[in-house]
Amino acid sequence: MTEISVIDNTIAILNSKIQEIENEKTKLLDGDVNQRDIDILDGFIVELEKQIIVEKRRRSDMFKLREYQTLCDHIFVEDLVDIDPDRSISIEYCVHCLVTK
Repeated sequence: MTEISVIDNTIAILNSKIQEIENEKTKLLDGDVNQRDIDILDGFIVELEKQIIVEKRRRSDMFKLREYQTLCDHIFVEDLVDIDPDRSISIEYCVHCLVTK
């Protein structure tokens, strides 16, 4: 599963949760309404909508990065990454787009 499809799945799940909350809110409005409960549900919806915006931006950034990486004239360099003071690993990455081998 690609990162973009994971983002798409996350967005779908968030939209599903918003719909569930909207349904619960409708049930509350049909009965005795406690405004505090409605406000809490509205707050959850706002937070989920904000998260959807973040995920859509991530998705857009992933598309841009993929496009850039395919157009990049890669120049790979090898570097050591310190995991802790006693260990490090060697990686190769492009100095332009930072894609790794």
